[in-house]
Amino acid sequence: MAHPEDRAALNEIVRLSAEALMTFEHEYRVSSFFKKVKWVRIISQPHRNQKGDTVWDGVIIDISHQKQIEESLRQAEEKYRSIFEHAIEGIFQAQTDGCYINANPALANIYGYETPTQLLNEVASDPCRLFTEPERYQEFLHQIEMEGSVTSFEALVYKSDRSIIWVLINARANFDEKGNFISYEGLVQDITERKKTEQALKAEQEKSENLLLNILPKEIVNQLKSGNNAIASRSDNVSILFADIVDFTALSTQVSPNDLVTMLNGIFSSFDILADQLGLEKIKTIGDAYMVVGGLPTARSDHAEAIAEMALAMQKVISNFKRGDDTTFRLRIGINTGPVVAGVIGIRKFIYDLWGDAVNVASRMESHGLAGGIQVTQTTYELLKDKYSFWHRGKIFIKGRGEMDTYMLLDNKSQLRPDVLELSKEGTQSVSSSL
Repeated sequence: MAHPEDRAALNEIVRLSAEALMTFEHEYRVSSFFKKVKWVRIISQPHRNQKGDTVWDGVIIDISHQKQIEESLRQAEEKYRSIFEHAIEGIFQAQTDGCYINANPALANIYGYETPTQLLNEVASDPCRLFTEPERYQEFLHQIEMEGSVTSFEALVYKSDRSIIWVLINARANFDEKGNFISYEGLVQDITERKKTEQALKAEQEKSENLLLNILPKEIVNQLKSGNNAIASRSDNVSILFADIVDFTALSTQVSPNDLVTMLNGIFSSFDILADQLGLEKIKTIGDAYMVVGGLPTARSDHAEAIAEMALAMQKVISNFKRGDDTTFRLRIGINTGPVVAGVIGIRKFIYDLWGDAVNVASRMESHGLAGGIQVTQTTYELLKDKYSFWHRGKIFIKGRGEMDTYMLLDNKSQLRPDVLELSKEGTQSVSSSL
């Protein structure tokens, strides 16, 4: 009844059993006459009868179903092994202390080892050696034990040559029937190139944002990033400063373009630093004129005081710069306080700008001011008179507004020297000649 291909093996087992009178157990296929191959297991014990012949007693069991199950398991194992061996992602199994107990070739390759065996041997004594940050490794183990899984866990790890790469780990914990954490397994991906791309993109985004921040206030940049295309607001109480370098136009015809731009850049850069220190917003430069505002785009109650400090600091800073004839530069500064409309205009080379009568008057305060002086309106004077020393210049004609009372800002009272205080009390003629 044995299948022709299995008869030789069965006959040999029977022969050995007869010689030694030894019980045997064997699996074989039965005759090929059946449509489906049948597997059986024979268990037989030989003994001698009275005539001296060898006789076997035993059973034959149909194990076809069991063989089908075993074949299915074998095929599944082969399929799993093929996936395990040829996967492009690293696959691992590890003990609770982090030591790998199984790894595929892809994982060995990710960590720079020639074979999985080499990887297992190298990290068996020190599982922490893979992670550049031991505390990060402990965080991973704690998370997988407490939560049962870890998803998209990023970490910096060492390769075999101690170079560093980024990996992404997805893993799940294995627990025994009592709920004890006994091992974990998962996947590892090398995401170094992705991280480099992300970092490069982030660097470019930061460059773009810094460029925008050099053009627009931070609050306005945030509004643009949130998709607000129309940026406009009204503020009822801000202080505007215009400053112009005295006789700079004449100087521009006497020096080289490079020297002129270098000189102007140095002056305006120092003004930019002052504006940042005082929390003011530079609006723009027009030729050799500089415009700055206090109270925008973020409102502040001390906007007039901050602008006054800016004006006084600008006058001190400008004295550090020399003209071609070795004389110092002088500024003509005008300040006004009032309501304005602010917003961003343009689609190319756009700018954050201010509009309103208060802006025009501040510009007139500068253009009708005195060289080396800081001229302010009555409105600004009322906000500053208790903290700063002024000279009342009197009424001057302002285009579009007629006669206006103006004041010349001298200094912060808390910083005034006694001789300057005396000068401020002597009257118009004394202070005017000093300016």
